[in-house]
Amino acid sequence: KTDLIASMADAAAARKDTAAVAKFEGRCLCPLSGHGCNAGPFEDKDVAAHVPPEVFCAFVGSKVHLPLARKLQDVVAKKQELSLQFPNARQCGRCSHGPVLFRGCSDLTTHHD
Repeated sequence: KTDLIASMADAAAARKDTAAVAKFEGRCLCPLSGHGCNAGPFEDKDVAAHVPPEVFCAFVGSKVHLPLARKLQDVVAKKQELSLQFPNARQCGRCSHGPVLFRGCSDLTTHHD
């Protein structure tokens, strides 16, 4: 689901759909945006002044979704890249060192010696 969020945000940016990009970024738009209102997103301080605290907390929390989705996308891409470069490598379960390459011996415990 998170890679879908990032992909949809990228697609919106590519087609220069600023309203959709603002929504993916967790920004609050006028309800008439796209229907005659061309104003930019509301400032956070203005949103905070007009909604209950629990609504504002949810609003602020929504701002982390796209950055987290992009970070997850980067981590998955890095894992895939390393898997292609080192298809038989493993990570040490004891110390998290890796990739540990098997060169003549498949005993991961020996890299501590």
